[in-house]
Amino acid sequence: MRKQANEKGGAVKLTVGQKLVSAVDATTVVVIRCPDEDARVTCGGREMSPEPAAHDPGAPAAGTGPAH
Repeated sequence: MRKQANEKGGAVKLTVGQKLVSAVDATTVVVIRCPDEDARVTCGGREMSPEPAAHDPGAPAAGTGPAH
């Protein structure tokens, strides 16, 4: 479930076990402790975002679809 940004400019409520991914490189982090208040987590100067939903096993893998 993706958390929505709020009026604090992108701060979200973190939860233990949540995975965050970088917008600038392949960095992924797992939250092991978090504050009670909303927080902003950044990597490379850009906010990290919740990991995308699990891959649909029925969908073709990246790069295996028809060429355009």
